[in-house]
Amino acid sequence: MANTVYSFEKNKLLKPISQLIGLTGSRASMPVLSNVLLEFSPEGSRVTATDLETCAVINLDVTMPEPLKFMVHARKFIDMIKELDNENIEFTIDGQVLDIRQKQTKYTLALQDVGDYPDIARPDPGHAGKKVGVRTDTLRAALDRTEFAVSRDETRLVLTGVCLSFNSGQLIAVGTDGFRMACYGQATDSAIDLPAVVVPRSAIGEVRSIILAGAGEDIVTITVSEKTVTFETPGATLMCRQIIGNYPDYKGVIPNNYDRIITGSREPILKAIRKVSSISDRNDPVRITVSGGTVEVLMESDIGKAREKVSVAYDGPELKTNMNIRFLLDALGKIPDDEVIIEAPVDYGAYVLKGLNATDYVNIIMPIRA
Repeated sequence: MANTVYSFEKNKLLKPISQLIGLTGSRASMPVLSNVLLEFSPEGSRVTATDLETCAVINLDVTMPEPLKFMVHARKFIDMIKELDNENIEFTIDGQVLDIRQKQTKYTLALQDVGDYPDIARPDPGHAGKKVGVRTDTLRAALDRTEFAVSRDETRLVLTGVCLSFNSGQLIAVGTDGFRMACYGQATDSAIDLPAVVVPRSAIGEVRSIILAGAGEDIVTITVSEKTVTFETPGATLMCRQIIGNYPDYKGVIPNNYDRIITGSREPILKAIRKVSSISDRNDPVRITVSGGTVEVLMESDIGKAREKVSVAYDGPELKTNMNIRFLLDALGKIPDDEVIIEAPVDYGAYVLKGLNATDYVNIIMPIRA
């Protein structure tokens, strides 16, 4: 209604819209996607953002005596609201003009027609599909420990996402680029089975900031339908398109018969690799030699050479291999254990890295042929 004054508590708008900012402004060819859609009513209110591949809705702790809907440029709106005091803000809408007031401050914004916002199938509670519940801390760990291994090569599309599956009361998350793989498994309270679904890397960051931003005790409901996957909590819902394709069989990739076992403290090994990495690019190969209870890490570049040695527990024959140094740093940095185990093949083959006690998490790295 024209000239009606609405009053909002600043942080009831600022935080939700800030959580959605990652979905706005990424499609330069469609400026309307830089906006968020705000909808208010006596029954409840919400804010929506989309980049067409992913759509998210956050419920607002605001009610209105009558319905109100408008869209506004997300980043500009946040920039303005941030500068205001932590008090109520008054809004007045007259046609396609929005006035924002607080004390002596006034902003006047021209609004676009809400009919210009993409007519997409926004996620709604209760939509069809197979559902399973998982704790937010479990889902957060699954994504954090696998996303780094996801491929950036769009020509292998199915590898550009994290594969999630629920079988016999266990969540399995896998990320791979064909040269390394990270696999995380965790028991859940739900015995419901869901088919494997590949969540795009572009959506995973939004799942973190929008869905997993709450307390660790919250439950996320994951719904898998034919082409989409939806993550839902009491306060927010995010829907993204699945990546359709045949994901590699992770079970067939993990070696389980190695007898050359190296055990050592994670932090000294990680620190040694970081030291030698300073001499060259993080994607260059590093030479690893294991012999007589010592790991030697060697890296050479155009400007010189760096070498570091670390004590480990190993009594087998000498091992020599070349590894992508970034792969090693990534994997060792994610293992949630003070002691690590490295399992080595007899000949050329994948190396297995895992924690001594964190048996639910495994990393596989293919060496670089000399």
